[in-house]
Amino acid sequence: MATVAKVLRNFYRDSVSLMQLSSTFGKLSGVERASAVMASVNNFRLLQEADLLTEPVEASANDLLIALQGEAAALESALATAESALKQPSPSSTGKEQSRGISPRSIEMGLGTSSAQISS
Repeated sequence: MATVAKVLRNFYRDSVSLMQLSSTFGKLSGVERASAVMASVNNFRLLQEADLLTEPVEASANDLLIALQGEAAALESALATAESALKQPSPSSTGKEQSRGISPRSIEMGLGTSSAQISS
């Protein structure tokens, strides 16, 4: 099993987006495990303990780190797909309220849904 890592310098995504992206990346062809995290010391440690980060990587806490494990032949393509997905605007930056210049004041506003949609 092979691993690959990519650092996106000065690139931020919130933890919820990163968990969702990690799940999506893990479903890419040839990928067995995937993680997208901010490159903090603790996240480095967790990736190393999980054997997702096997080579030294230079990154700071302001950088985003993608780590993939799976079939060697598939990882470079999966990494390119993952990087492309990360460069798309985050859902929170395309919400209705943000396009009107209104900051969300609730979870419903942040998600762009009404409370009726959430409870049903």
